[in-house]
Amino acid sequence: MSEIIPNKRSVEELLRGKEYYLDYYQREFVWGKENIEDLINDLTSKFLNEYQDGHESRDARGYEHYFLGTILLCDRNNRTYVVDGQQRITSLTLLLIYLNHLQNLPSNVDGPPINIENMILSDTYGKLTNNINDDERNECMRALFQEGDFVPTDSPPSVHNIISRYKEIENIFPEEELKEAALKPFIYWLISNVDLVEIKAFSDDDAYEIFEVMNDRGVGLTSTEMLKGYLLSKAPEDQRAELNEIWKNRIIELNGHESDFFKSWLRAQYAKSIRERSRGAENKDFELIGTKFHNWVKESKDMIDLQNPSDFYNFINDSFDKYSKIYLKILEAQNQIVEDLEYVHYNSINSFTLQPALILSAICPDDEEAVIKEKMRLVSGFIDIFIARRVVNYRTLGYSSIVYTMFKLMTDLRDKETQEISEILKERLAEIDKEGTTFEAINSFSLHNQNKRKIHILLARMTNHIEKKSGMESQFNDYIPSNIPNPFQVEHIWADKFERHEDEFPSQGEFESYRDRFGGLLLLPSNFNQSLNADTYEEKLRVYYSQNLLARTLNDQCYSNNPGFLRYKDENELPFIPHPEFKKADLDARQNLYRKLCEEIWHPDRLNSEQ
Repeated sequence: MSEIIPNKRSVEELLRGKEYYLDYYQREFVWGKENIEDLINDLTSKFLNEYQDGHESRDARGYEHYFLGTILLCDRNNRTYVVDGQQRITSLTLLLIYLNHLQNLPSNVDGPPINIENMILSDTYGKLTNNINDDERNECMRALFQEGDFVPTDSPPSVHNIISRYKEIENIFPEEELKEAALKPFIYWLISNVDLVEIKAFSDDDAYEIFEVMNDRGVGLTSTEMLKGYLLSKAPEDQRAELNEIWKNRIIELNGHESDFFKSWLRAQYAKSIRERSRGAENKDFELIGTKFHNWVKESKDMIDLQNPSDFYNFINDSFDKYSKIYLKILEAQNQIVEDLEYVHYNSINSFTLQPALILSAICPDDEEAVIKEKMRLVSGFIDIFIARRVVNYRTLGYSSIVYTMFKLMTDLRDKETQEISEILKERLAEIDKEGTTFEAINSFSLHNQNKRKIHILLARMTNHIEKKSGMESQFNDYIPSNIPNPFQVEHIWADKFERHEDEFPSQGEFESYRDRFGGLLLLPSNFNQSLNADTYEEKLRVYYSQNLLARTLNDQCYSNNPGFLRYKDENELPFIPHPEFKKADLDARQNLYRKLCEEIWHPDRLNSEQ
């Protein structure tokens, strides 16, 4: 083997103007939610420990560096191949794409944006290429860069995984802490002070040998396995085989979700503290459980009442067994619509990762099945309202922005009966009302790159709701982005033709801003959406009548021989009206209708206990 020469590279040095290819023994992109959460939390925590109010971008040069790992490359046939490290490069690229969208939002305009685009795309002899040039993922990465979203059709697992990880970055990035003045220093710090070690092999044989050494040195025990070893070692010796069987069977059922389960359960039932938001603050129960929960259990055994062998037996046989079964029910309801637990699925579609912990915090050890289901309905119903209100008020749902609020709610819900939980949730919602986070914000709510998926989900909920209330067959999941052929897309009722609206708008910018308003949007299958792209409203109106009910309500034919819809409209006093033309006043009327629909769908009455 030739001499190995490692070189330190910043993110900028590694990616700016570079084009890489994937080698044949590279895996699919397999990083999961935990990997992305750890990456984002590590990077943002490292930065925020240094950043202070008043710091400017140039101050970030003096912040501590962060080491992200090793990248193994090999040059062959005038191309540079990534032999090992594509998980990091892909994840960094997804973060850069998100930051590029974030810095271009109107609310974050503070001088020209930082040029990070050519760390994502490179000009290679006059052709724009992704920094990892791979035929399977190029379309997806380009769409995320340009639109912030991509709906896969017959795509390989890597593409589905890339989309999931990007959505998680959107949800967990601490936008409220890193917006405005802090955003640019963070971007400069990320591209200049986050380092990787680049190793370049000089032949395929050398590359493979290095790859083997880097990846074939054994796999360490996971936190789950170490927790099992600790708990069983402290349990009565004659009952360890029984407990091991319970543990083994449940881990098989959890099927890869065991780490998420333990974090959710331990945080929900036992965590008493969370890190303060001050610079240099130490991790507390909540964060320690999120990193190495096996160590936290061992160090907190007195707090969680693990005193003698029988306590350890009960911890597995009773608590672990009960709460893991409930967690499996949550997983089922997250993955598909379950009767009376629909909110759990909706919250999962919105990528609300703290939902399992919130639900588990409300469950008492002796709760019966009916009580558990009612508590699941109440808590998930509250989360659903919380999400919708924050979305329409342009409030972030980023993990760090809501984790303190959700942790406080977890501690409040512990050991409470159903009626008490109902009252707590209604009180919390009333507090949110006082903060001004209500559906009144819909009056000026509109589409932008960072809320496109959220608006799609709101429209899907509204469409599904009015169809079901009108007695029609309707499935929510038919309307959300998916990998089926011809999926639904957000449709602008107004074509992007300013010249048709010059009588009402003095400038193209004002027209484009109004065109993006919520009341001017609906859902259509992609083939219809694309075919109607430049049509006049009158031409579109004929097509709308053949589509979903929310689209059909624009056409006056919807108000004849449609008793189910008319009864629903009249009973709920909803201002549905036909729109033979669609001027500015029509869009305003539609915006008002959408507000009233949202107030009906996400009404606080759902938080009343039925027991």
